[in-house]
Amino acid sequence: MKNSFPKSMLFLSLLTLAMLSASTLQAQIYNLYERPDKQENFYKIQKEKNNFYNNLPEDQRKGWKQFKRWENFWAPRVFPNGEFPQALDIYKEWRQYQDGIKDKLYSTQSKSWTLVGPVESPNALSVSVRDQGLGRVNVIRFHESTPNDLWAG
Repeated sequence: MKNSFPKSMLFLSLLTLAMLSASTLQAQIYNLYERPDKQENFYKIQKEKNNFYNNLPEDQRKGWKQFKRWENFWAPRVFPNGEFPQALDIYKEWRQYQDGIKDKLYSTQSKSWTLVGPVESPNALSVSVRDQGLGRVNVIRFHESTPNDLWAG
């Protein structure tokens, strides 16, 4: 009984040490672009990373694919000068958009729709599936000259 206590403490301390060292070993050297800051510039990071990966042999380019995904994600989202958008600004714009469409949503909900057909309820026992009108709609289109007419086919 006396020998089991120190062995369990040794095991727990080694396990804790292994977990802590594993988390630090997985730290990436290319984490510069993971959390863009206001001071960072997309084009500067892009140039540095492309130079970094171009100077490495292909078999040693760890993180290249992740960088290219990051680059493709951010390229259409940065400002023309390379600054990253601020999260607070994006949130404010989204709230403004949400407030703007609320009025439109409520105004369209007050419109009334009228059923024009089909209104018959087929009896599944006496009518074939084709006669019941079951199927899919492939296209819905407004008539060119009378926009109040809707065609479905």
